[in-house]
Amino acid sequence: NDSTDLIDQSKAGLFPVASDLELYELNVIPKNIKEKEESAKKIAEIIGEKQEDIFTKINNSKPYLPPLKKRLSKETADKIASLKLKGVFLTGQYSRFYPEKEFLSQVLGFVDFDGNGKYGIEGFYDGLLKGEGGTVTGVKDNLGRVIKIKQSEPGKSGADIVLTIDRSIQYMAEKKLKEGIDRYGAEGGSIIIMDPSTGGILAMSSLPNFDPNKFNEVNKDNQSVFINPATGQNWEPGSIFKPLVVAGAIQNNLVQPDSKPSPEEGGFSNSITVDGYEIHNAMDKPYGFETVTQILENSDNIGMVWIANKLGNEPLSKFIQSLGFGLKSGIDIAGESPGQVRPARTWKDVNRATISFGQGISVTPIQIIQAYGVIANKGKLVKPHLLDRVVLPSGEDEKFKNQELVEIVSPETAK
Repeated sequence: NDSTDLIDQSKAGLFPVASDLELYELNVIPKNIKEKEESAKKIAEIIGEKQEDIFTKINNSKPYLPPLKKRLSKETADKIASLKLKGVFLTGQYSRFYPEKEFLSQVLGFVDFDGNGKYGIEGFYDGLLKGEGGTVTGVKDNLGRVIKIKQSEPGKSGADIVLTIDRSIQYMAEKKLKEGIDRYGAEGGSIIIMDPSTGGILAMSSLPNFDPNKFNEVNKDNQSVFINPATGQNWEPGSIFKPLVVAGAIQNNLVQPDSKPSPEEGGFSNSITVDGYEIHNAMDKPYGFETVTQILENSDNIGMVWIANKLGNEPLSKFIQSLGFGLKSGIDIAGESPGQVRPARTWKDVNRATISFGQGISVTPIQIIQAYGVIANKGKLVKPHLLDRVVLPSGEDEKFKNQELVEIVSPETAK
C-alpha cells in the first residue's frame, strides 16, 4: 500500500498524527554465512546487540531463522546492506508510526503487526486507509516458475483522512485533563469539545492512555486502555441529566422556567418516598415553593421528581431517546457503546424518579455532549464526527456531509 495519513489541523496548518513509515527486518540464512564470527561482530555493532547473542543464533546450518531484528530504520538498514554480507538480507515493510506518541491515542487507535486497524479511527476507517492490493494471474511451469502473465490488476492506494481535531485545542484539553486528575486524585477522566452547529469534534482526550507505537507492550490485564472512554464506556450521568429532563417538560408544555408547585401540591421537602424508597436532596434541605429555574439552580432532586411525574414514563422515555440516549451516536470511532436505558414499559415510579436526576440510566460522554449540543444549537441535533474530509489518491477532496438536522426541541425551549 502507498502511505496513508491521519491528519489533524490548527490555524498553523495540518499536522500528521499517524503515517506509514518504511522499516526493515534483518533476516539471515545461517547455512549461507561463511564468516559467522566476523558477521556477528559487524551486525552487533550496528544494531546494538551483544556479539555473542548474534553468533549463538547464526552458528548453525539452518536454512531459515526468524528475523534477527524488526523495525530497523532505513539508516540502520543501509549500514547493514553496505557490509554486503553473504546470507544476510533485509526485507522492507511499512509500519504505522505515531509521531506524537500518546497524544490523541484513544481517538486514533493503532494498526497491528498484520496491518489491520484496531480501535479508534484506525479501526473505523481501516478499509478506506488501507486501500486494496493488486492481483496478477499467470501460468506456472511444473517447477513453479511463472512463465506467462495473463492478467494484471493494479491495487488501489489508501486515502488520507483529515480530522476535525484542532491541534491547539486538543493540546490544551489534554493538559487541563491531566491537571484536573492530579488535583483531585482521580483514576481517570475524559474531555470532549464539540462544535454544536456541525458536530465536529475539536478535541477528545481521555486518561489513562497509551503510546500506539508500543501497543504490543501494553499488559493483557490493562488492554481496556485501548477503549476510548469518551465513546465506549458508560456511567450514570447524575445531576448533569437534569437540564435535559427539564427541556422535555418545557417542550411538552408541562412547565415553564417560572412554574412552581401549587399550594395543593405543597412545597418541596428535603426528601420524598417513592415505591418505598426514600429519596433525599444532596444538601438534605427543603426548598419549598421553588420555580423550575430554581430547581436547576439548587440541583434539587425532589423538584426533579415533581417534573418527571408531570412527564410520565412514555413521554420521558421517548424524549431522552430522541436526544440519543440508549442509541449509538454514530461517531466514527470503533467500539462505541449505546449506553443502557431500560424500556419505559419496565419502569416503576421509582425508576422515573431516579432517572429525573440522572441515576438508574447509563450514558457515554459523547451522548451527553450530543444532547447538550441540542440546547446549544437552538434545538437541533447534530451527529458527532471526527472526519473533516477524505483526500483521495487522485488528490480530490471529499468533505464530510452533515446529515439533515433534526429539531428535537424548539429554539424557544433551547433558549
